[in-house]
Amino acid sequence: MEARKRSRDSSAEPSNSTRALREMLQCPVCYCMMAPPITQCQQGHALCSSCYACVGKCPTCRVELPEAPIRSLALEQLAASLRAVSYTHLTLP
Repeated sequence: MEARKRSRDSSAEPSNSTRALREMLQCPVCYCMMAPPITQCQQGHALCSSCYACVGKCPTCRVELPEAPIRSLALEQLAASLRAVSYTHLTLP
């Protein structure tokens, strides 16, 4: 019984890998956790859609951003799955 309680308590804390994923999903402009739709430059650097609309160049590589946003579907799926895990463990970002 004690082992079950310990494992349940430790699951409430985000793991190192979960923290790393959250950092990867942090917008480099506003520092908020990105949620779909997540956009990217032609080189694959991600930023949130709100910041994409406000900046003219990628904040990472300084390449001009195309007028039509490029979506990062893989990061969108990752963000959605991370939010599902957060809801499960009651540790919302």
